[in-house]
Amino acid sequence: MVKNAEILIVDDNTLYSLYLKVKLENRGYGNVDIVNGAEGVLSYLKEKSYRLIICPSVLPEMLASELMVSIKYQFPEEDPNYLVLVNEKEAVLYEKEILFGQVFYYTGSPIDLETFDETIQKMLDSKADAASNS
Repeated sequence: MVKNAEILIVDDNTLYSLYLKVKLENRGYGNVDIVNGAEGVLSYLKEKSYRLIICPSVLPEMLASELMVSIKYQFPEEDPNYLVLVNEKEAVLYEKEILFGQVFYYTGSPIDLETFDETIQKMLDSKADAASNS
């Protein structure tokens, strides 16, 4: 179980971001940062690598998929997982998708914390297993 992984929450809703950060920290995740909107992500990635990036499917500046493409283009050495928060209507469209070899998971919004924690653990554990096997 990987609880010390660096996690970045990207959202223009500051209160919701703080809520997620507190919930993650209460569940034992210790390295959680918040950035307000997509534009700040790139500057954060210049300073630190993240194992998991959590964001809504739509940000004011761009879609989550556009953010992923921007990160991959500007930071090709980065290899985070992405957890995209979607509403109930969007959830039927997505389950799991792969873009540029990176797994792009979706979960409902608002979040069911039990499912959320299980999804995060699966993502981080699978990435840790892949790293140890290479």
